[in-house]
Amino acid sequence: MPSPVGHSLIGLTLGVAFLLPRCRGADWRQVVYANRGALLAVVLAANACDFDYLPGLLVGAPNSLHRWLGHSGVWAALAGCTIWLLWRRAAPRLPRWALPVLLAAALSHILADYSDEDTRAPFGILALWPFHDGFMIAAHPLFLSLEKASLAAACSWHNVRAVAHEALLTLPPLLAVVFYKLRPMRHDAAATQAP
Repeated sequence: MPSPVGHSLIGLTLGVAFLLPRCRGADWRQVVYANRGALLAVVLAANACDFDYLPGLLVGAPNSLHRWLGHSGVWAALAGCTIWLLWRRAAPRLPRWALPVLLAAALSHILADYSDEDTRAPFGILALWPFHDGFMIAAHPLFLSLEKASLAAACSWHNVRAVAHEALLTLPPLLAVVFYKLRPMRHDAAATQAP
Protein backbone atom coordinates (compact mmCIF):
# COMPACT_ATOMS: atom_id res chain seq x y z
CA MET A 1 0.00 0.00 0.00
CA PRO A 2 1.30 3.49 -0.67
CA SER A 3 2.93 5.26 2.23
CA PRO A 4 1.64 8.48 3.81
CA VAL A 5 3.97 10.29 1.39
CA GLY A 6 2.04 9.11 -1.67
CA HIS A 7 -1.38 9.61 -0.06
CA SER A 8 -0.40 13.09 1.15
CA LEU A 9 0.84 14.18 -2.28
CA ILE A 10 -2.43 13.00 -3.84
CA GLY A 11 -4.39 14.92 -1.20
CA LEU A 12 -2.27 18.04 -1.70
CA THR A 13 -2.87 17.86 -5.44
CA LEU A 14 -6.63 17.87 -4.86
CA GLY A 15 -6.39 20.63 -2.26
CA VAL A 16 -4.23 22.92 -4.40
CA ALA A 17 -6.37 22.26 -7.49
CA PHE A 18 -9.76 22.96 -5.92
CA LEU A 19 -9.23 24.98 -2.74
CA LEU A 20 -6.45 27.46 -3.57
CA PRO A 21 -7.01 30.49 -5.81
CA ARG A 22 -4.74 31.37 -8.72
CA CYS A 23 -2.16 33.97 -7.83
CA ARG A 24 1.17 35.51 -8.79
CA GLY A 25 4.32 33.70 -7.76
CA ALA A 26 5.19 36.49 -5.32
CA ASP A 27 1.93 35.89 -3.45
CA TRP A 28 2.16 32.07 -3.38
CA ARG A 29 3.59 31.81 0.14
CA GLN A 30 0.82 34.02 1.54
CA VAL A 31 -1.89 32.04 -0.27
CA VAL A 32 -0.55 28.72 1.01
CA TYR A 33 -0.21 30.09 4.56
CA ALA A 34 -3.73 31.55 4.51
CA ASN A 35 -5.11 28.17 3.36
CA ARG A 36 -2.94 25.92 5.52
CA GLY A 37 -5.98 24.61 7.40
CA ALA A 38 -7.63 23.55 4.14
CA LEU A 39 -4.48 21.82 2.94
CA LEU A 40 -4.03 20.07 6.29
CA ALA A 41 -7.66 18.86 6.23
CA VAL A 42 -7.24 17.43 2.72
CA VAL A 43 -3.99 15.65 3.64
CA LEU A 44 -5.68 14.25 6.75
CA ALA A 45 -8.62 13.01 4.65
CA ALA A 46 -6.25 11.40 2.14
CA ASN A 47 -4.61 9.43 4.97
CA ALA A 48 -7.73 8.74 7.08
CA CYS A 49 -8.17 5.13 5.97
CA ASP A 50 -4.82 4.22 7.50
CA PHE A 51 -6.19 5.01 10.97
CA ASP A 52 -7.05 1.30 11.01
CA TYR A 53 -3.43 0.76 12.10
CA LEU A 54 -4.21 2.26 15.52
CA PRO A 55 -6.22 -0.65 17.01
CA GLY A 56 -3.56 -3.07 15.80
CA LEU A 57 -0.81 -0.96 17.38
CA LEU A 58 -2.62 -1.16 20.71
CA VAL A 59 -2.50 -4.96 20.66
CA GLY A 60 1.03 -5.16 19.22
CA ALA A 61 0.03 -6.29 15.72
CA PRO A 62 -0.22 -3.18 13.49
CA ASN A 63 -1.35 -5.05 10.37
CA SER A 64 -4.06 -7.12 12.07
CA LEU A 65 -6.95 -4.86 10.99
CA HIS A 66 -5.26 -2.97 8.17
CA ARG A 67 -6.95 -3.23 4.72
CA TRP A 68 -10.24 -4.52 6.13
CA LEU A 69 -13.33 -2.39 6.81
CA GLY A 70 -11.25 0.77 7.24
CA HIS A 71 -10.35 0.50 3.56
CA SER A 72 -13.89 0.55 2.22
CA GLY A 73 -15.58 3.34 0.32
CA VAL A 74 -18.12 3.67 3.13
CA TRP A 75 -15.39 4.25 5.73
CA ALA A 76 -13.60 6.73 3.43
CA ALA A 77 -16.83 8.70 2.94
CA LEU A 78 -17.49 8.73 6.71
CA ALA A 79 -13.93 9.87 7.37
CA GLY A 80 -14.21 12.66 4.78
CA CYS A 81 -17.52 13.85 6.26
CA THR A 82 -16.14 13.71 9.81
CA ILE A 83 -13.12 15.82 8.87
CA TRP A 84 -15.45 18.27 7.12
CA LEU A 85 -17.66 18.55 10.24
CA LEU A 86 -14.64 19.14 12.48
CA TRP A 87 -13.24 21.70 10.06
CA ARG A 88 -16.62 23.45 9.86
CA ARG A 89 -16.69 23.81 13.64
CA ALA A 90 -13.18 25.28 13.66
CA ALA A 91 -13.71 27.57 10.65
CA PRO A 92 -17.38 28.30 9.87
CA ARG A 93 -16.55 29.93 6.51
CA LEU A 94 -15.29 26.98 4.47
CA PRO A 95 -14.38 27.05 0.80
CA ARG A 96 -17.30 26.14 -1.46
CA TRP A 97 -15.65 22.90 -2.60
CA ALA A 98 -14.58 21.75 0.88
CA LEU A 99 -16.84 18.70 1.28
CA PRO A 100 -16.44 17.29 -2.27
CA VAL A 101 -12.66 17.74 -2.11
CA LEU A 102 -12.44 16.02 1.29
CA LEU A 103 -14.56 13.13 0.02
CA ALA A 104 -12.42 12.85 -3.11
CA ALA A 105 -9.24 12.88 -1.01
CA ALA A 106 -10.56 10.15 1.30
CA LEU A 107 -11.73 8.04 -1.65
CA SER A 108 -8.36 8.57 -3.38
CA HIS A 109 -6.87 6.49 -0.57
CA ILE A 110 -9.08 3.56 -1.58
CA LEU A 111 -8.14 3.93 -5.24
CA ALA A 112 -4.40 4.18 -4.48
CA ASP A 113 -4.47 1.14 -2.20
CA TYR A 114 -6.49 -0.78 -4.78
CA SER A 115 -3.68 0.03 -7.26
CA ASP A 116 -1.00 -1.38 -4.99
CA GLU A 117 1.20 -4.42 -5.49
CA ASP A 118 -0.03 -6.36 -2.48
CA THR A 119 2.30 -9.18 -1.41
CA ARG A 120 0.46 -10.42 1.69
CA ALA A 121 -2.76 -12.43 1.94
CA PRO A 122 -5.57 -11.54 1.85
CA PHE A 123 -4.62 -9.68 -1.33
CA GLY A 124 -6.30 -6.34 -1.91
CA ILE A 125 -8.83 -4.32 0.07
CA LEU A 126 -12.54 -4.49 0.91
CA ALA A 127 -13.21 -1.46 -1.31
CA LEU A 128 -16.93 -2.09 -1.90
CA TRP A 129 -17.93 -3.34 1.56
CA PRO A 130 -20.83 -3.72 2.61
CA PHE A 131 -22.14 -4.14 -0.96
CA HIS A 132 -19.47 -6.69 -1.89
CA ASP A 133 -17.43 -8.58 0.70
CA GLY A 134 -14.60 -9.69 -1.57
CA PHE A 135 -11.09 -8.29 -1.52
CA MET A 136 -10.24 -6.31 -4.65
CA ILE A 137 -6.87 -5.57 -6.23
CA ALA A 138 -5.79 -4.07 -9.55
CA ALA A 139 -4.52 -6.48 -12.18
CA HIS A 140 -1.69 -4.06 -13.05
CA PRO A 141 -0.50 -2.27 -9.89
CA LEU A 142 0.91 1.26 -9.95
CA PHE A 143 2.48 1.32 -6.50
CA LEU A 144 5.03 -0.97 -4.88
CA SER A 145 4.10 -2.78 -1.67
CA LEU A 146 5.71 -1.62 1.58
CA GLU A 147 7.41 -3.85 4.14
CA LYS A 148 5.74 -3.29 7.53
CA ALA A 149 6.41 -6.45 9.54
CA SER A 150 8.80 -4.69 11.93
CA LEU A 151 10.58 -1.38 12.48
CA ALA A 152 13.70 -2.76 10.78
CA ALA A 153 11.61 -3.83 7.77
CA ALA A 154 9.93 -0.42 7.65
CA CYS A 155 13.36 1.23 7.37
CA SER A 156 14.50 -1.10 4.58
CA TRP A 157 16.00 -0.16 1.22
CA HIS A 158 12.92 -1.70 -0.43
CA ASN A 159 10.68 0.85 1.33
CA VAL A 160 12.95 3.74 0.34
CA ARG A 161 12.64 2.59 -3.27
CA ALA A 162 8.85 2.19 -2.93
CA VAL A 163 8.43 5.72 -1.51
CA ALA A 164 10.65 7.15 -4.27
CA HIS A 165 8.46 5.33 -6.81
CA GLU A 166 5.33 6.87 -5.21
CA ALA A 167 6.88 10.32 -5.38
CA LEU A 168 7.72 9.85 -9.07
CA LEU A 169 4.06 9.01 -9.73
CA THR A 170 2.34 11.57 -7.49
CA LEU A 171 4.65 14.60 -7.49
CA PRO A 172 4.30 15.54 -11.21
CA PRO A 173 0.50 16.09 -10.99
CA LEU A 174 1.02 18.28 -7.90
CA LEU A 175 3.72 20.32 -9.65
CA ALA A 176 1.51 20.69 -12.74
CA VAL A 177 -1.37 22.03 -10.61
CA VAL A 178 0.96 24.42 -8.75
CA PHE A 179 2.36 25.65 -12.08
CA TYR A 180 -1.18 26.25 -13.35
CA LYS A 181 -2.14 28.13 -10.18
CA LEU A 182 0.93 30.37 -10.52
CA ARG A 183 0.24 31.32 -14.15
CA PRO A 184 -1.15 34.83 -14.45
CA MET A 185 -4.80 35.07 -15.37
CA ARG A 186 -5.65 36.58 -18.75
CA HIS A 187 -6.76 39.94 -17.37
CA ASP A 188 -3.55 40.15 -15.28
CA ALA A 189 -1.42 39.43 -18.35
CA ALA A 190 -3.33 42.03 -20.40
CA ALA A 191 -2.91 44.62 -17.65
CA THR A 192 0.87 44.14 -17.53
CA GLN A 193 1.14 44.47 -21.34
CA ALA A 194 -0.95 47.65 -21.52
CA PRO A 195 1.04 50.90 -22.17
